[in-house]
Amino acid sequence: MKNRVLSKDYPLNGRVYRITKADPRSACWLFTLLAGRSDGNNNLLSSLGRLSHSEFDEVQAMALSKVSLVDSSTENVFVTPIISVDGKWADKTLSENADEVLELTTQSIMLTVSPFLSGQE
Repeated sequence: MKNRVLSKDYPLNGRVYRITKADPRSACWLFTLLAGRSDGNNNLLSSLGRLSHSEFDEVQAMALSKVSLVDSSTENVFVTPIISVDGKWADKTLSENADEVLELTTQSIMLTVSPFLSGQE
């Protein structure tokens, strides 16, 4: 696989988030899980709706663990994970915004599985 993009900065509603790829084993698991639930329509994210609640929680936890808030309001740039190690929201804005959480979840998933998708470099 030639895709060597390991992270990307993603602007969302006035904030910037840094999304990092999951490790290769997690990426393989995630891709095979979602591909196995696919209905063949070439939209891997539609597979999320076919996961059980516990499977979705596991996928989302893995995806969001790879997302950090980038604070560049000073001359120093601070990168803070959006979820703390105990599973609580570090970014309180997200704790009340399902649209943004789903957007960050899907962006993280797509970055992680991008090497498996045709047409990716």
